[in-house]
Amino acid sequence: MRFSVSQLKPAAWIVVGILLVGGGGTAVAATGGTFRLGKSNVATSTTSLSNTAGIALSLRSKSGKAPLTVGTNRVKVANLNSDLIDGRDSTYFQKRVSSTCATGSTIKAVSASGTVTCSGATYVAVVNGDGSLARGSTGVSSTTTGTGSYEVTFPTDIQGCAYFGSSSTSTAAFSGQTIVQTAWTIGFPHTVTVYTYYLSATSYDNVGFHLLVSCP
Repeated sequence: MRFSVSQLKPAAWIVVGILLVGGGGTAVAATGGTFRLGKSNVATSTTSLSNTAGIALSLRSKSGKAPLTVGTNRVKVANLNSDLIDGRDSTYFQKRVSSTCATGSTIKAVSASGTVTCSGATYVAVVNGDGSLARGSTGVSSTTTGTGSYEVTFPTDIQGCAYFGSSSTSTAAFSGQTIVQTAWTIGFPHTVTVYTYYLSATSYDNVGFHLLVSCP
């Protein structure tokens, strides 16, 4: 049976209106229209929401479901703060390290504020019998101040450290019985004085040595 639009009665027009406005179709609200829940909404300009009395927008979703998605857009959102990252508070994440350790020591721990706890510094020096430095830690130097008398200087204050010396040449252990004495050089907080001599000798003699300085 055929009929024209002009033949529709008022009640039929009401049904048509319901189907168009509130039916199950995919019609969407355009710019300037009403935001429709459960439907896709389209706009050609930015939509803003303001609330001068409190929070402007609250999103709640089913347990286990994200309250918001942004598709594949990875552009950074300016001024967006996050309370948790993968369920972790900001205190779980390390801030920029803001301090350093002295030469010869290492970082043992880093606090949440970025400050560091340093391990004790350890320095080594291998000195030839003529006072020249065969090898050693960065910043270490050595010199002779007389027969069997040496000064080894370090890059930091070593007054509160311990000093350990043993006789040797720069390349091999010394075979003779020798004594190596170490002491902090008074008035020079970076320097250790070393004296060497043969056990059977009555005076100091030039003997190469290894020196270890360990700081707490």
